[in-house]
Amino acid sequence: MGAVTTFLDLEPGYYALTDPYDPGIVLAIRIRAASQRPVFTQYGKCTEGVSRKRGQDWFALVFAAIARDTAATRALFVEITGKCYVCGRKLTDPNSKARGIGPDCWAALGGGQ
Repeated sequence: MGAVTTFLDLEPGYYALTDPYDPGIVLAIRIRAASQRPVFTQYGKCTEGVSRKRGQDWFALVFAAIARDTAATRALFVEITGKCYVCGRKLTDPNSKARGIGPDCWAALGGGQ
């Protein structure tokens, strides 16, 4: 994958990573259809003195980190939320938890065939 600077360059789904400006924060990010902006959820306590302003450079760092290691950012999302990285539903089955994908999404992606 080439340089990623916007969410339009990423597959829809759920990801998580450490905030590039504040290592005390983990971001969970939902990338939706190209016509919709991504949704961010923040986990953790903001580090005192770190600016909360987020500009284009910050977004470019976030999206590049997802593109650089998609598997790790998806795995972190599953670890911190217990949800499917494709649809965001809660994972209950041990096999689904290990894959990070629920049975419906797994089947839709051709898993197990």
